[in-house]
Amino acid sequence: MLQPVAAPAVLGWLALASALVVFGSWFSGVWGTEKDAGAFFPFLLFFGGFGQLAAALWSYRARAATSAALHGSWAAFWLGLSLVYLLETVHAVKVPPRGAEWQSLGEWLFYMAIISATTAFAALARSRIGFVAQGTLTTAAALAAAGLLAPSAGLQHAAGWVFVAAAVLGFLIAARLMLGSGEPVEYAQGDPGVKVGQ
Repeated sequence: MLQPVAAPAVLGWLALASALVVFGSWFSGVWGTEKDAGAFFPFLLFFGGFGQLAAALWSYRARAATSAALHGSWAAFWLGLSLVYLLETVHAVKVPPRGAEWQSLGEWLFYMAIISATTAFAALARSRIGFVAQGTLTTAAALAAAGLLAPSAGLQHAAGWVFVAAAVLGFLIAARLMLGSGEPVEYAQGDPGVKVGQ
């Protein structure tokens, strides 16, 4: 049995929202510059990705396919992006400055927008706020992709704030999941494989 505070969805939303606050506020230009990647930015993304990975694996074990897909895909994004910025700190790669064109990251964020849209509609039957949060995340990723592919500093700035809005909704979902039920959440024993539609 899992207490609601320890449910994979709670862990996943808290990790996702935390990473979105860091990335969104940084991406919109609120703090730091691209040269600050050598400070703490990549490590914040790494820990967000690690939390997402744990939630994805836990969701898989709990047979929650939508949650596993959402958190697993964003885990890969955060871990991959943190690695890029860590490599930038040791001058192994050159990262474009904010507001500039970055085709590969733009294409990656476009893919993340598609994944988030897919999981949003998969979650619609169970949670309207989950649908809205994932829809907001889809919008943010799509705006960021457009801003990087175009390029457009204005679109990137707007995308950063939409990422922060998605983070606020993520924290709200996590709080509702924690406080919405005092009863333990029980998962069936057996094959940990993901079942379609769960």
